[in-house]
Amino acid sequence: MNDEISLLVEVLSNFEGVSVLNSDDTWVTFRCVVESTLASITSQVVELQDSTTCKFMIYPHPDDPEQVIYQLIFEGEGEEKRRSISVVTKVLKNILESGSVQRAKHKELGIPDLSLVTLRQMAVELKQRENLCFALVWMEQSERDNIAIEGSGNPTQLVGLLARGLNMAIDWADKNIKFRRPKDEE
Repeated sequence: MNDEISLLVEVLSNFEGVSVLNSDDTWVTFRCVVESTLASITSQVVELQDSTTCKFMIYPHPDDPEQVIYQLIFEGEGEEKRRSISVVTKVLKNILESGSVQRAKHKELGIPDLSLVTLRQMAVELKQRENLCFALVWMEQSERDNIAIEGSGNPTQLVGLLARGLNMAIDWADKNIKFRRPKDEE
């Protein structure tokens, strides 16, 4: 178990602004003074909490209450703990090699095939683009109470975009949907 923790300590030490304070078989305590580094580490560890036994804790520094220290705690026993440590180490190592969380995910998973991308993922990706106004409207299982909208841009442009989209949908429906009158109206 010490080999896995030693490798994790080595990987953490390579991040900019991270200093490992101490470690044990079940935890690693470190400080981080670079916000972007902390955000990268935190986001990945929090994302892995559901699939591993790793927990991310924040404590006040014992010598200086103004400072905080961070701790990765690995619960469980034996192979489960070993697997969790190696998964966290692998993900953090990918971030180091790629330079950012997003590039690390693209390296690990590849550029996503749009057939496998959820609408929420599309919206998140589109919101990162500059000079792009978009609106996505969707509903699940044809329930009117289950309608969601995601958008980004100038509110005036968004409302215009939605209105134009509605107009286009009405034109399409007029051309492609065949309505039949009930027999008693004929």
